[in-house]
Amino acid sequence: QWGLVVAALASVPIAVAWIYTGPLLRFTGQDPALSEEAHRYLLVQIPCVPCYLGFLALRQWLQGRGITRPVLWIAILANLVNVVADYILIYGALGVPALGTQGAGIATALSQGFMLLGLALVVRRHRLYRGGWEGWSRQAFDRRGLGAVFGHGWPVATQLGLELWAFSG
Repeated sequence: QWGLVVAALASVPIAVAWIYTGPLLRFTGQDPALSEEAHRYLLVQIPCVPCYLGFLALRQWLQGRGITRPVLWIAILANLVNVVADYILIYGALGVPALGTQGAGIATALSQGFMLLGLALVVRRHRLYRGGWEGWSRQAFDRRGLGAVFGHGWPVATQLGLELWAFSG
């Protein structure tokens, strides 16, 4: 429960940061045209930030319980969704206009939405929540509990962010 609440809360600052991607990249000396492309790519993904973070929370919860196969299959299917949507939206196919970089962002957002919805449906259909989920409770919104989750998660998020930054060019 806490993971899903934290995912929803973390979506807000991420969305705000993505809104200002273009200006931030230009401020750091990046090529203005490239900065604008990155901005367009991320802007269309903002609605699915909570979907992706929710998927990550659900994935970690299942993996912590030793349930890994559904996550693998959903990830494989999501990649197929992304490849097909990329082709259709980037280059224009099936009557859809070519959207270029923005189309790639939309395809990524669609695949992220698919991952959360798909994994949630698998959990529900196969009753994978048994023995690990008792439904929503007020405890999920307790400040001390959320503080502890943020306290443990912040160093991990910082490390992952630094790794992405360091290895992405």
